[in-house]
Amino acid sequence: MKKKVFIDCDTGIDDALAFVLACSSDDIEIIGVTTVGGNVSLENTTRNTCNVLNLLGRSDIKVAKGAEKPLKRELMKASGVHGVNGLRGWSFSRDYTDNLVEDKAWDFMASRI
Repeated sequence: MKKKVFIDCDTGIDDALAFVLACSSDDIEIIGVTTVGGNVSLENTTRNTCNVLNLLGRSDIKVAKGAEKPLKRELMKASGVHGVNGLRGWSFSRDYTDNLVEDKAWDFMASRI
């Protein structure tokens, strides 16, 4: 029986690799993904997440935007490591957003749980 999981991420290079592993696992079922500002801005992490999932053939996994920054401190981006867009300059031929939902991450998670 697969373990159902949510993934909360700030998709940069490291999370893109984590998606490769998670999507190929026989042990888990990803029931949703939420994004936050972290390695780069919320807009970039969300775009990266949707595009990477589509590239992996998992555009069936829904994505919801979360917080733009941490609740108790300022956002500390890691663009020095991940590049301005979070994927060290890699770009997709078009942005895939068909799996992006309107709900905020917390509402999306509550409805799925």
